[in-house]
Amino acid sequence: MTFDLTKITKPFSSFELRTWDPEGVIFYGDTNPKDDWFMLGLRDGRPEIQLHNSWAQLTVGAGPRLDDGRWHQERTLPLLFA
Repeated sequence: MTFDLTKITKPFSSFELRTWDPEGVIFYGDTNPKDDWFMLGLRDGRPEIQLHNSWAQLTVGAGPRLDDGRWHQERTLPLLFA
């Protein structure tokens, strides 16, 4: 799947997720796999975001466990870049 970044109108995304797996990648995107990438996944059942680019290397995990087999609606928050 690819996206035309010039046509993106919202700086966030929402989706529903149901899983029993405590680890895994939900979404991965890159413009250069070695230097510029973004990953949303689960670590120990909790959401985790990893961001890697020329300005930052960031890993943030927070929130309730999502690996209980129930449907969860998730929404990524806008990321602002100067």
